[in-house]
Amino acid sequence: MSKPQVNRASVSDLRQSIDTAQHLTKAGVAFICVPYFNEVQKQVAAGIAHKNISSVELDTGTV
Repeated sequence: MSKPQVNRASVSDLRQSIDTAQHLTKAGVAFICVPYFNEVQKQVAAGIAHKNISSVELDTGTV
């Protein structure tokens, strides 16, 4: 079995990921880092994350 080809993230993508992780942490959301090796894996992981986040009712502080 061969290893997958690694696509390196850009510096701006890494910074955006760190920023998002910090915002989630401050909001009290537990999360895990999920590595991916190609665009298909990225889209699957993003879809799962979106579904999980969309299923939560957020308190925006408005009345």
